[in-house]
Amino acid sequence: MPKKGQGGPKGKGKAPRAGGRCPPPAAEGARSGEGPPWAAILARLEALEHGSSHPNAPRDQPVTGKKKDPPPKRSRGKTQRPVNSADAGAVASILARLDVLEAGLRAEARTPSIEPGANPTLQAAPTMQPAQGPSAESTQDRRTRSELPRILLCGHSMMFWAGRRAAKSRFGTQLGLSQWAAVRWLGRRGMRWDGLLPALFQPAVEVAAPQVLVIHLGGNDLGLLKGKALIEQACGDLRAIARRWPGVHLVWSDILPRRRWNCAGDPRGMDRARKKVNRQIQRALRDLGGSVIHHPEVGHNKLELFRPDGVHLTDKGNDIFLRDLQKGLHQILIGCGVKGD
Repeated sequence: MPKKGQGGPKGKGKAPRAGGRCPPPAAEGARSGEGPPWAAILARLEALEHGSSHPNAPRDQPVTGKKKDPPPKRSRGKTQRPVNSADAGAVASILARLDVLEAGLRAEARTPSIEPGANPTLQAAPTMQPAQGPSAESTQDRRTRSELPRILLCGHSMMFWAGRRAAKSRFGTQLGLSQWAAVRWLGRRGMRWDGLLPALFQPAVEVAAPQVLVIHLGGNDLGLLKGKALIEQACGDLRAIARRWPGVHLVWSDILPRRRWNCAGDPRGMDRARKKVNRQIQRALRDLGGSVIHHPEVGHNKLELFRPDGVHLTDKGNDIFLRDLQKGLHQILIGCGVKGD
């Protein structure tokens, strides 16, 4: 017989220790004891590939054919491994992107299709007529302003700081194009590629469809994603945007070189990967009828263009970046018939 005060077998009846570390929260459908909901994700992806959303695919548990899965059995002396936080984050990101893509397909079903033979290019802004007086002029200016083609500049911290610099420089936030287009900045510091579709299409923050969308992304993903994975993700998202916004003119702004990258990889190897990603995305974008803006004067060996962190640009570097954007958008507006030579 066990002595008085002795507990049972080791490990039984022991209260959990206070202050113990909790496992990281799992993504939707990836609870402890279950794997990520790959069956549900694959079902939704297959539906998207066939051009329709998959609203009936369960999102909070894997598709198993049963009404309810029994709880997992516990084995004596063994503990279940919690869901890996990286896996949970990946699943959460994939599910969020699927939500956006499915919402886009539902929106497309409600949007009238473009008639065959229609030219989905930018429409020139109406010619301004002479105003009859100060009040008439201001009213006409406001009306004409709302009818101008919209240009959206979207990206990570490069776009964020470029927009800040533009407000204080000779370019202005409209990049000198205010007579022909309305320019809007959407820059988010630390943004990675998987944040693009949510930034554009989440219902809470959905922006009006622009006529020109400039994308500057990917620099924060290099070294964290393989180049091939980044290229596939970028090309897929560009096609999704073209479906969601028929007639939008997509513009790729080249990933800039850096003196330091987020990972500890070989700088030369990182720069080769950067150039490869730029080339592949440029090819995919041209197949969609888009354009490319290059930044040939920004080089990693030009110390005066970079801040001490080796990533962000100085005022001089931002001025070169803004000049490239202005020049590229000027040519695009000419090509679309909005602006003359």
